[in-house]
Amino acid sequence: MLGTKEDVMELENNIDEYIFFQFLSAYQELLTELRGKYGKEAHDVLMQYLEFKHSETVQKIIEDRGILNGISR
Repeated sequence: MLGTKEDVMELENNIDEYIFFQFLSAYQELLTELRGKYGKEAHDVLMQYLEFKHSETVQKIIEDRGILNGISR
C-alpha cells in the first residue's frame, strides 16, 4: 500500500486536498466522541462501523436495482 515516499506522493497527487481536510476533521471529531465509550478501541470501532455502513449501502443499491442472485430487472 503506502510502503514508500513515492507511494505517499502518488496518493497525495490523486486526492483533493480540501476534501481530505474535511474527512480528517470529521474523523477526528468522531474519534473524540467515541473515545468516551470505547477508549483506545475507538478507531477500530469506527472502521468496523464504516465497513458495516458501506456493505449496507451496497446491498441497498443492489436491491434497488433489482440485481439479486445474478438477475436484473
